[in-house]
Amino acid sequence: MPPLADPMFDAAFVARFLSRIAIAQTGCWLWTAGTDRKGYGAISYHCRMLKAHRVAFLLEYGRWPMPCALHACDTPACVRVGHGHIFEGTPADNSADMVHKGRASHLTGTRGIDNPASKVTIDTVCAIRELRQSGLSLRKIAARVGITNSQVHNIASGKHWGWA
Repeated sequence: MPPLADPMFDAAFVARFLSRIAIAQTGCWLWTAGTDRKGYGAISYHCRMLKAHRVAFLLEYGRWPMPCALHACDTPACVRVGHGHIFEGTPADNSADMVHKGRASHLTGTRGIDNPASKVTIDTVCAIRELRQSGLSLRKIAARVGITNSQVHNIASGKHWGWA
């Protein structure tokens, strides 16, 4: 189901959308305005937040991508449809793409330093827990090891790396 009853945009919206794209040397068309927490472009239209890469798909093909618009270039901010960047796919295609690109550690059981997205080592985890037990603040530990306060909290409390 399309996110809007009338998916065709007015000229002012299209001009606003196009003014927020920068062409990168990689060939990606990067969204330069607001993004969601995962880095995907976001734009408001009649009080609704839309994903910029889905809007780009509609502008290119005259219809919403059903059900998914996938990034072959693996750049969430990219809004370039086709040309090895954004293509239409199914939820199964999206999941397979996630696994293929190594972003499915929650599905494959890959964790810790075996997870390609990991930012810390087991030694760092041990140090974080020791520093926290000694009374050092989350902020000071985070600054020392180069991760966020919330990551330090999750590691110290055992929510992340609880098995270590």
